[in-house]
Amino acid sequence: GCPQPLPHSVSALDAEVAHVAEGAGLVVTNDASVTVCYVEARRPGARERPRDLLEPTDVVLAGEERSFALDPGVWGITLLDCNRRVLAEESALELEPPGQRIRLTDG
Repeated sequence: GCPQPLPHSVSALDAEVAHVAEGAGLVVTNDASVTVCYVEARRPGARERPRDLLEPTDVVLAGEERSFALDPGVWGITLLDCNRRVLAEESALELEPPGQRIRLTDG
């Protein structure tokens, strides 16, 4: 069968953690043993393709984390591995300053 997505949790950021200039912070913390190759963000209901927040050559290795600045509001966030397998998905993540952390684990 298809591999199942990994467990993940979402938690609000502390203001001091969110050192994002403007907007709301999205922190992806990879506590799993996989590599996150794509962090895709899209507005729910939007027609355009999801936007990959990572640079084309950037990945989030096991034990690493990345911070992104997004406009406040509701976002669909999908974490994918290098084979574009879905690792975690939040279809309607409410991003208000200072922001949210998505923590990926092996479970």
